[in-house]
Amino acid sequence: MQQKEVYIAIIFITLIIIIFIVGILLIIYQYRKKKLLHLSERNSMALHHQEELHEATLQMQQLTMQDIGREIHDGVGQRLTLASIYSKQILHKNIADESKQKMEEVSNLINESLIQLRVLSKELINEEEHVVALNELLLKEVEKIEALDVCKIKLTLSDEIYFRHNQAMFVIRILQEFIQNSLKYASCTNIDIRLQKDGTHLVVHIMDNGKGFDTHGKYQGIGLKNMKKRAEMIHADFIFESVINKGTQLTLKLNIS
Repeated sequence: MQQKEVYIAIIFITLIIIIFIVGILLIIYQYRKKKLLHLSERNSMALHHQEELHEATLQMQQLTMQDIGREIHDGVGQRLTLASIYSKQILHKNIADESKQKMEEVSNLINESLIQLRVLSKELINEEEHVVALNELLLKEVEKIEALDVCKIKLTLSDEIYFRHNQAMFVIRILQEFIQNSLKYASCTNIDIRLQKDGTHLVVHIMDNGKGFDTHGKYQGIGLKNMKKRAEMIHADFIFESVINKGTQLTLKLNIS
């Protein structure tokens, strides 16, 4: 009777391992299918939208990886956990030493798979590690511009501000677009960037001393559209002003509560 229980347990564990392998293959298939879809969509876009599409693709890939991580943790991981518990229960029964040794090997194999699976799912989900300091990112950007030696940049920072990585990068992309336009079209010599806390909000202000332009004219630059779009995506207030011969300025207001 005991020998029969051992065989049943081995069959049960084998089935669990097969389910685990099939589950992993299905997840890999779904991931590759989604990845191919993203690549197809990216290739169909116009060249001037490549940067924005690339950022959206990265976000979708991150969400896809997080979904895969949760599925591994909640689906396959739980089945392996049940198999591990069941095998340990059998080990405590009075069975032959040879069968017990084999069951211990199977149990160890399942436990090792569980450990690797948990590490993998944690890396895929990886939500908490995407918190960054906005101040540090801004300092790096200012250093890059100053290295060009074409424009002076004054950076005024408040206390350290932390955002999720995606949100912080949207702010950086908006400021990069503003700075590039100032250097390319405004012939500015000075750029002033300020970060200031205002209650539960962060105010980001940037201005140049360039030649400015008429914002009510026919100016339909992609750069300005991209800045507005990114501000909308992070729910930031967007105030853009420019006066001919007096410069251009932009104010972003974000909720940091």
